[in-house]
Amino acid sequence: AGYDDAPRLAVLQRMGFPELLDFAQGGMDALLAPWRADGGFDVVIEATGAAAVIAPALAALRTRGVLVVTGIHAAPVPIDLVALVRRHHQLRGSYRAPESAWPEVIAFMQAHQETLRHMVTHTVPLAQAQEAFALARSKRATKVMVQP
Repeated sequence: AGYDDAPRLAVLQRMGFPELLDFAQGGMDALLAPWRADGGFDVVIEATGAAAVIAPALAALRTRGVLVVTGIHAAPVPIDLVALVRRHHQLRGSYRAPESAWPEVIAFMQAHQETLRHMVTHTVPLAQAQEAFALARSKRATKVMVQP
């Protein structure tokens, strides 16, 4: 899922993710309604850092579901603890894999490089590094490789 993120969602589709949502096309509550009707998700990974995503993410979980927060939030985010307790939800934070996991990550990337290659949408020379950052901020690029 994304918000007004067509280029990034297109990359995910090429990578094999069949069900993608652009919340700019109807809002989180409306677009997540079919999954909530089916009982919700076992796990939701929040990587946006946007406070407005937390409540709908928790609401999209099934009973005993887990919300993993990886986004960096600029301020504290209110959470409905009554709903969290009554629905037996778990809230977990995750920040960067420990260095001991890096060999496993590298092996995964090597084994899946044809799929992961889609993530690099732009390659620019070092002299155009400023443009690379502008591409990433503008959401026109997924990952930009800067080559020396």
